[in-house]
Formats: sequence, structure tokens, C-alpha cells
Amino acid sequence: MVTTSASPLTGLVPEFNVFDLPFIVPSTKAADAIFDGPIGAKLAAALEPKGIKLLAYYENGLREGCRLDGTSAFATLAKNNFSVKAVA
Repeated sequence: MVTTSASPLTGLVPEFNVFDLPFIVPSTKAADAIFDGPIGAKLAAALEPKGIKLLAYYENGLREGCRLDGTSAFATLAKNNFSVKAVA
């Protein structure tokens, strides 16, 4: 048995990469809905053919997408005129 973040699982199931994207989850409530819903179940099922039985998801911090004060990081970035350039 092991406790790990999603990153080491991406070599087995590339869809776990989505959890390493910044700003993808707007709140902890949304994260719970994702992990406890059909998306989490689908990802867990994708590990089983690899010989891994997922027992649970746990909170290991969310990427920069949500804040403790309840505002989204997107709102903060927009308010401060922050922009991101695409890198090719």
C-alpha cells in the first residue's frame, strides 16, 4: 500500500495529468465533486488493469486554482490585469 499524489500515476494513466494543471479546479467543493463522482471513478477503474486498486483520494492541496478566502484565482488575476502568454 502507498499514499501518492496524482503525478506518479500519469505514467500509467495519462489522464491523471489533468490534476497537475494550474487553475483547473475552482474550489475544494468542486474538487470533492470531481474525485467522488464519475470522473474519479473512471480514473480509479483505469488503474485496475495496471494492477493498482485505488482505495481513496485525499487532499494534498490544490494547484493555484482556489483560495481560502473563497475567491477564485481567476478573479484575482483578472482584477490585477495579469495575463499569460501561450508558449509554443
